Amino acid sequence: MDAQQFLAAFGHIANAQGGIAQLRQMIYQLAVAGSLTPRGDNPEDVDQLLSSIEQERERRIRAKKYKRMLKLESEPIRQPHGFVLPATWRWSRLLDIGEINPRNVVSDDQLAAFLPMSGVPQLHKAPVVTETKRWGEIKKGYTHFANGDVVLAKITPCFENGKAAAIENLPGDAGIGAGT
Repeated sequence: MDAQQFLAAFGHIANAQGGIAQLRQMIYQLAVAGSLTPRGDNPEDVDQLLSSIEQERERRIRAKKYKRMLKLESEPIRQPHGFVLPATWRWSRLLDIGEINPRNVVSDDQLAAFLPMSGVPQLHKAPVVTETKRWGEIKKGYTHFANGDVVLAKITPCFENGKAAAIENLPGDAGIGAGT
């Protein structure tokens, strides 16, 4: 089905029983495969990006501003059998391109966001719903995050329901928070 056929049939698909769920699944699959955005044709672009991320990661490690996960770092990348990437893509691990469970360090009286699981949306790009609390009240026993981070539920059923968000515009001067 090409784009014109899809657009012509969109109303029928959306109104069919289970049609919206099937459309969502199709869009997720297209997104995971990188089919929703233009692809560069230069393999060096991805290599340069990964190299600059590695340099920044190393800088943060030297400055002791990066939480290392040595056990995970020592694991080799295992490519799934039968899955072929486009020439301009590279296999990577989440810990190679970002920090997992970073910690925030500010004074206990600093205002910060508290994010209960009920405040994490199931719809992408939906805002999180936070409460404002003093950092000392929420810094222990919860996962830390800050503006610019991506959060996702770690346990079932919230993980299966797709509870995740890109964090932005947190209350408080530090732009940090903690939550379930």
